[in-house]
Amino acid sequence: MNKKDFETLWTLNYPDTVPIAHLFKHDYSDRWFRIHSLPDSKRYADNEEEWGTLVSRQNEIITDMLGLDTPILIVTGEYNWGDNKTIHTTGDERVLIPFSFVQLDNIELNKIDSEQYDEQDIYRSAFTETIWKTNYHNNLLREIAIGNINAFFV
Repeated sequence: MNKKDFETLWTLNYPDTVPIAHLFKHDYSDRWFRIHSLPDSKRYADNEEEWGTLVSRQNEIITDMLGLDTPILIVTGEYNWGDNKTIHTTGDERVLIPFSFVQLDNIELNKIDSEQYDEQDIYRSAFTETIWKTNYHNNLLREIAIGNINAFFV
């Protein structure tokens, strides 16, 4: 899939938002959900046993929803605030190195919310195609859970 194919797919399926994860809960509240995979809806794991539980449950839920060997897209990106216009390559994140990401156009955040963002604030999103396999994406799931990477699956 190339950039144009992704943009077409996105426009057909998500015309009311841009590919930034946190906007889904507002723009598609009927299609968005968050799962806290630890007991009592605990948000963050404190030890390796809890990490094992979290990743195992995430794998089970995603596999139940998508099925094994299903083609998926991983969509991620990064913010760039103010005068620092350098966009870091998505592949610099070790957990993302196995994937070949296609960079998308900058999203001018000020056009989404002029009260929250300055004119020069941007978000640069990227996507990659992969296949859902149980336990293959464990490092990515962990980084998402920690909050180190903003990524989601389509």
